[in-house]
Amino acid sequence: MGSTGKSSLINQVTDNLDFNKWIKENMSNPEFKQFGKDNGMDDVKDLWRQKRTEQELKNLHEMSIEDAISQMTDAIPQHIRHLWFVEANSDIKPKLMDSILMNPNTLNAGMNIAYHNYKNDMEIKGGKPLSFKEWLTTPQTLYRGEHGQKHVESDIFSAYTPDINVAKKFGGNITSIKVRPIDTWGSYQTTAEQEFLVPRRKKK
Repeated sequence: MGSTGKSSLINQVTDNLDFNKWIKENMSNPEFKQFGKDNGMDDVKDLWRQKRTEQELKNLHEMSIEDAISQMTDAIPQHIRHLWFVEANSDIKPKLMDSILMNPNTLNAGMNIAYHNYKNDMEIKGGKPLSFKEWLTTPQTLYRGEHGQKHVESDIFSAYTPDINVAKKFGGNITSIKVRPIDTWGSYQTTAEQEFLVPRRKKK
């Protein structure tokens, strides 16, 4: 099924916080059933993530950084945060995203943390920040530094930063992407790295 067909299917399937329940309640849809036969479980899970993301994006709103961090820490188990944010273990990426998407308002918290990082950066540079709504839909150039590491199947997103000097610290092979914040999965740390989680499909 091509991207157009997949987009159509996303509009047909129901929304459910529980992946397994979501599969069961959509099995009566012939197109969904065929999609499952034609593709692997990873693709079915990606379809669920896209549906959940679509639903969460409908409820984006500005919130305080304190509330955003509280929401994030309540939703994402500490050991998962440690494995990604401290150890940079790529294998934990699916569980990290599932924790975010299974808990309503957590994606919104990630967008607000990213916006908080952006405002802090603008303040340092002496610039005037965009409003939250303007910022969400204004394309930004993000950078990623690599040192030739191989990508694995669990790489459902890649980490990018708007600061090219930060990207250089992670490797000399610099790639860039122009993307709207609303098309990312936000940020979940208030650090100078300003890390954005960019879904794999947005890089294609």
